[in-house]
Amino acid sequence: MPMPGPWLAFGALLPGLFSGSYPQLPAVQTLDEEVVVIAKSQRRDLAKGTIEFSDGVTVLYGPTKITADRVIYTDRPGERSAIAEGKVALDDPEGSLSAEKVVILWLPTGRTATAENIEADLAGANIRAKTLDIKPELWTLTDVYGTTCTNKPPLFEIFSKKVTFVPGQRGSIHRPVISILGRRIGAVPSYGFNLDRRAQGIGIPSVAFSGDQGFGVSWAGSVLIDRQSGLGASFGSFERAFPTYNVTYTRGFVPANETNALLVPRNELGERFNFGWFDTVEVPNPQADTRFLTERRSSMSVSSSINQGAANFVSDRRFNKPLELVYEASGPAALGPAKVGGAYAQARLQSIGTQDVRSTVRGIVTTSFAPPNLSLTKQLQTVVRFDQAAFLGKQTYGWLRSQVGLAYQPNQQLYFGAALVGARDFGKPAFLEDSLVAGDGIHLRAGLNLGGTRIEYLYKRDRRLGWYDREWSINQAVGCLEFYMMRRQVPIECRVGIKVRVDQFVDLLQRRKLQRTKPVTKTVISGEEK
Repeated sequence: MPMPGPWLAFGALLPGLFSGSYPQLPAVQTLDEEVVVIAKSQRRDLAKGTIEFSDGVTVLYGPTKITADRVIYTDRPGERSAIAEGKVALDDPEGSLSAEKVVILWLPTGRTATAENIEADLAGANIRAKTLDIKPELWTLTDVYGTTCTNKPPLFEIFSKKVTFVPGQRGSIHRPVISILGRRIGAVPSYGFNLDRRAQGIGIPSVAFSGDQGFGVSWAGSVLIDRQSGLGASFGSFERAFPTYNVTYTRGFVPANETNALLVPRNELGERFNFGWFDTVEVPNPQADTRFLTERRSSMSVSSSINQGAANFVSDRRFNKPLELVYEASGPAALGPAKVGGAYAQARLQSIGTQDVRSTVRGIVTTSFAPPNLSLTKQLQTVVRFDQAAFLGKQTYGWLRSQVGLAYQPNQQLYFGAALVGARDFGKPAFLEDSLVAGDGIHLRAGLNLGGTRIEYLYKRDRRLGWYDREWSINQAVGCLEFYMMRRQVPIECRVGIKVRVDQFVDLLQRRKLQRTKPVTKTVISGEEK
């Protein structure tokens, strides 16, 4: 049954811990390489099929420590259960949790658990609830309080009579009441929210600035229609541009529980390499290139869009694509039994035109490949990727691009990186926007991570254009808030804002199988590995 780290540590431990027949256990009993039970008093009732541990029970399960006044395990025909009573407490690298009583039942439909008067600190969030009911694929909490702030009083608090989660899929909250700095603001209507990484969800429109379009409002989102299909849409309205929209329907072929990749495919008019560590400061670490390409994808999409601009080019030209078919695939690449990295491919058949150019039908094939990062020393690793595109229609055009770099991290706070970029093109493009912005050159990246303060810097030089792109970002955490500022030249973009720090807690809820995880001690350049 799906459970988060701390709950799973307790729930998954008990059946293995107490099932079967054991001789009288000593005060300290090692059951396997990870599980140790310590109890002052242990009593077995063969007639009832129970084992009772009391007088200060401690269960050690790897890095997890569980304590309770008493634990009773029952295993007899038609009934299998475990009850922890008294002061039940759990301490785990994922967080800590306490409850007055925990009951776990093994039923033909799956394992269930209930808890009373719980208080938990999980993934940076403090949560209190009167009851927690965990069934296969559904969690229900009643009389819930939650915040991610440690300030007194907290910057924000949320109260709700009922909250439900389907881990990794969706959730709902009943008429949440919001308080700011200890003052009640009021209740808002009940609403549902997305927890599936394959869809962006439905957010609110944002005010944005584009170098060639001025200020405006933009929105993009996607939702799942069912477990294997989704609908994506976007719109924008700016001062110096026609309104733009896009609608995309996608059918996925990879089972939902085997991938976290966005179901809606990448847009060839969008930023081409926004998954690359040497291509944008928004990518957190050098492993991102390979991780993006090894994520399993296989989908077919049909879409329609009007007045779309090309992200990497500053121009007034807008593209209309009344009808477009897209097949997208990616996943681990292998030569025989050996894994050699990640590969991505996308094939498009589209009708495309502009206000000045009549629509034409053409095909586009793009591919990317990244081998695994090689550790040359403890602080030095490779970052390599190859990309290709072919445009097939009345005019045939294509380009090849290679990026070979090194990332160096002398300590946990500081890192540097440099990559050589090589590019070649063939034929004549039907639209300037089909070509690469830059060719041969070098990309330099540096960063400073002081925990609450993160600074990222990226500089790009092209042999023909010179230093053509400078990107930087600053993130400053203040309590449960994070102030951020980001500026880029290609594409022209500037963002300033404040966000509430809930990423760790949301990540916990987005896991489809909320299994207990071991602590991560590996140092990863510029951010945590996810």
